[in-house]
Amino acid sequence: MQTYILYSVVFLIIIMMTRLAQIKNSKKYMIYAAMVLTLLAGLRDSSVGLDTQGYAQIFDYIAEGQMNLAYGLETSFKYICFVLLKIWDNDNFLFFVFALITNVLIFDRIWDFKDQISLPWAITVYYAGFYFVSYNIMRQCVAVAIVFYATRYLYNKKYFRFLIGVLLACFFHKSSVIGIAFIFLEIFVRKRLSKEQIRRFVLLITIVLVAIVGFGAVFFEKYFKYFEDIQFNFGALLFVKLILFVLIAIVTRSELVSLGKDEKYDFALYTGRSIKLYYFLGILLTMLGYLFSYMDRSGTYYYIFETVFIGKVMRSKSVGIVKLLIAILYLILAIGTIFGNGQGQGNYLFFWQQI
Repeated sequence: MQTYILYSVVFLIIIMMTRLAQIKNSKKYMIYAAMVLTLLAGLRDSSVGLDTQGYAQIFDYIAEGQMNLAYGLETSFKYICFVLLKIWDNDNFLFFVFALITNVLIFDRIWDFKDQISLPWAITVYYAGFYFVSYNIMRQCVAVAIVFYATRYLYNKKYFRFLIGVLLACFFHKSSVIGIAFIFLEIFVRKRLSKEQIRRFVLLITIVLVAIVGFGAVFFEKYFKYFEDIQFNFGALLFVKLILFVLIAIVTRSELVSLGKDEKYDFALYTGRSIKLYYFLGILLTMLGYLFSYMDRSGTYYYIFETVFIGKVMRSKSVGIVKLLIAILYLILAIGTIFGNGQGQGNYLFFWQQI
């Protein structure tokens, strides 16, 4: 019961903070909300979260200089942990630092869309579908947050900065190289490209393809095993979301998609198209989990845009009854997160309460 009360109170606090952020147009309240979630993650006992105990054991190996025992991790991630453990040899310190990076970057990126979305609903989606996942796939969530944050550079065509972000994310989880596809998606988002822009894209794509051919085998060798055994594990949630997505895309076509020939690309029009494309791809990639174990995680880099997409829809004035259906769905998911144990978050204990 204490766990349910704690998660409920935390949910209400972050919704209140993000509501204040929107009303007062102040990002500091978004950061406050991110810090609340960071503290919850950083102060948890190692029994909270499916992979938390595993990470605690790995941190112990690294602190003792036995990196060879930390199987299946990027060498770069091991050294990041090694440096942090030199600052403070404490598992919860690392839980806190990685949660801080994840939550602050995601909340800061969501803030970029403050004039177009409902911040409270965007954060509701995050809390209901993404936050507790970080108790499980912690390092990949850090990578997702870095790539998500780096997408802010796409609008201003600062592609090199974006790729630097992807590279940094690879230090935590090599699967983040899939974020390079955001560059390719720019072609679909920006349909009216000049000849010079097209030449630059061709050059960039060529470089990327060479890099993938040269290093792809090294990066993905350990992930090939996920395709060896096909498993049919059909659930309903993603299909419900896909149906809702199609319905919303039809209802809000002129608002989210249409770009007249003479219309100027501004932030609202650009994000309206790109967010929908990213989220749609995220749904499709996440559906791989129905066939291949763990491959749903590959879609998280795009699926995270669900937060922005739903936030945008909930601020729209043209979707009517669809907004009610969405509100019901995500409130049910939030309640399920609070009372559920899908990511091992049930029976929350602070680290000083460990048995």
